[in-house]
Amino acid sequence: MPLFSTPLARRQVEVLMQPALIRIIDNIRKQLDVSNWKGQYEDKIVWPDSATEAQQQQYLKLLLQLE
Repeated sequence: MPLFSTPLARRQVEVLMQPALIRIIDNIRKQLDVSNWKGQYEDKIVWPDSATEAQQQQYLKLLLQLE
C-alpha cells in the first residue's frame, strides 16, 4: 500500500482514482463476459488507523447480516 504525506492527500487520491478504477474493473468484466475465462474477486478491508477493534467487529457483524 502506498504511503501518503497526509491523511487528506490519501482521501484526495481515493476520490480521484475511484471512477477510473470502476471503469477498469467494468471493462475487465465485459471482456470476461464474452470469453470462456472465469473471473473472481476478493474484498480486502483497509481500516483507518483510528478504527477500534470494537468498530471493526461491529462492521463485520453488520456485513454478515446483510449477506
